[in-house]
Amino acid sequence: MAKVQLRKTFKAPIEKVVEYFGNPELHLGSSGDPGASCKVISRKENELVIEDERDAGQRRLKTTQRIRLHLPHRVETEIIDGLAKGSKSVTSFEVDPEGTRVTYTTDLKFGGMAGRVLGRLGKPLLKKMMEEEMEAAAEKARKYLEGEQ
Repeated sequence: MAKVQLRKTFKAPIEKVVEYFGNPELHLGSSGDPGASCKVISRKENELVIEDERDAGQRRLKTTQRIRLHLPHRVETEIIDGLAKGSKSVTSFEVDPEGTRVTYTTDLKFGGMAGRVLGRLGKPLLKKMMEEEMEAAAEKARKYLEGEQ
């Protein structure tokens, strides 16, 4: 439905960045949202299935995600159950002279009634909303990785 990419450079060594993004309980659980929870359902080698719950306005959103760790290069995520089922994202890491460059790429999909409603909003508005969410997530990561918690 909508694809968005964001690149950020964090002033942190790649080892610290990979450790943060490679631990979904830390990465997703440190959202600052007191109502958010992240629970690992299963873990096999480099693949995890997690359940993520958080409040979104008046609704409680619950998603199940499959996370594949291809560390130290990238983390691939697919929503396998929930509102955005079928959505995929890749977070990749590169050494940069200033620290570590992180590239977030998300391909968001919505099915059912939500997909029809969001489809009416149009791709430009949906992309803008996604970009804002990605910027907020990157800022949260920056504060953690650069020690500004």
